[in-house]
Amino acid sequence: GLIDALDTPSKADLLAAITRAGYRADVAEHEARTLVLAGRLTETATHFIPTSRALAKAAAGKEIVTNALLKIL
Repeated sequence: GLIDALDTPSKADLLAAITRAGYRADVAEHEARTLVLAGRLTETATHFIPTSRALAKAAAGKEIVTNALLKIL
């Protein structure tokens, strides 16, 4: 959800935003890699890309994502 809401930032930009919001980047990266293994994200050298735009948009609307976005933005 965060990736879609932030317009698919690079991994570095995503993790920097997460860190600025007070979250641990290592935990966020682990969660992203778990979503890769689950087939929800594709990992490239520079980005995590949602495999389903519809699912990513639905996740972006969840309360936990909204709360994180409020801290990031």
